Amino acid sequence: MDTLVGMRAFARVVESKSFAEAARRLKLSPAMVTKHIQNLEQRIDTRLLNRTPRQLSLTEAGAAYYERCVNLLAEIEDAEAEAGAFSRLPRGRLRISAAVDFGAAELRPLVQSFMHEYPDISVDLALTNRFVDLVEEEFDLAVRIVTRRLHPSLVARKLAVSRFVVCASPAYLRRAGTPKIPDDLQAHRWLNYSEAPTRDEWRLTRDGKSKTVNIAHGLRSNHNHLLCDAAVDGAGICIQPTFNVWRHIAAGRLNTVLDDWSIGELGIHVVFPNRTFLPAKTRLFIDSLAASFPRGPQHDVWRDRARSRSTRRG
Repeated sequence: MDTLVGMRAFARVVESKSFAEAARRLKLSPAMVTKHIQNLEQRIDTRLLNRTPRQLSLTEAGAAYYERCVNLLAEIEDAEAEAGAFSRLPRGRLRISAAVDFGAAELRPLVQSFMHEYPDISVDLALTNRFVDLVEEEFDLAVRIVTRRLHPSLVARKLAVSRFVVCASPAYLRRAGTPKIPDDLQAHRWLNYSEAPTRDEWRLTRDGKSKTVNIAHGLRSNHNHLLCDAAVDGAGICIQPTFNVWRHIAAGRLNTVLDDWSIGELGIHVVFPNRTFLPAKTRLFIDSLAASFPRGPQHDVWRDRARSRSTRRG
């Protein structure tokens, strides 16, 4: 039988001086309370209570055991209350994993705002393009950016999409010409992300038809911000998700081309280890993230930002 339950039963009997009253408080039968205490006495091979039809008293050993039980049960209750508070109160350390580019550009301001709103929460933001093991590496959540569906075993919430766009600086397009059809892209110098699954070719679609373009590299790198800066400097054409280039487009430093063709999109997801018993700090941050994308998980908010600001600039 459960020793802890037996200790609770013993303490309640001593406090109430009645097996029946202890049973009522514990929502057990008197017979079960008796059985729990008998089990305790058998375990320690010592009588704890002197029992007669009219009187109930502690033995010397029982008095000493009761004092230790009370202290131990109080410690357990405190530990349970403290642990439970983490699921109710927004405090503690929040460990987040995110891709390097997205984390630096998009999560940093959100994290700062979140920490200002919840000063008892500290944030450990680890930026890596590797998919971490949330449980093994002790992360509370991760922001995953993928072109495909996530594995069904993952607990995830989709936040938004970011579409790929073809872009280059106005100076480069004046010098090299503006592509009008996908085939024109093959004559241009490319600034391409070396870790992309389709790094040597891209497929563009329109009206149910597709066209595959082979990439002639001018510069290949595993750092997207470097590629974006090179594009702004006029080094060539790049294909980037809107969250990486919307500021440059809005400011007129980059122009998009072939806008009537689709190149695919990335899904932005927040992934967490478990849907049940989610700590308050994790739940609140997920809600804050979702609130940043009010138009829903199929909307590209960065394309809106680029268009809105470029319109105001014009």
